[in-house]
Amino acid sequence: MHEQSPAREPPRIFRNVSGRFFRSVLVERLDRVLDPEHGPLPQSRPACPLYERFAEWAIMAISGYMREDGRQRVVVPLSVGRALVLDQHAQQACECL
Repeated sequence: MHEQSPAREPPRIFRNVSGRFFRSVLVERLDRVLDPEHGPLPQSRPACPLYERFAEWAIMAISGYMREDGRQRVVVPLSVGRALVLDQHAQQACECL
């Protein structure tokens, strides 16, 4: 009798998240902090996250942009209750959509 290989579990497309996060936005977009960015992320920084767990990381993430373009940005704290989110850096999850 042949053993049947276990079925592969489908990739988890969405992750449960909750807690305090920080998002860096241009000052002129402060009223639209939850809106998606305009256009794709810069190809030179494919791993640049939009939301950070620590304010210091968000500040470090935008400091390079501020040096390059001189545009003012702010770090906004966001409190997330329970949410299902897509990690856009998880290639396998994105391929499932």
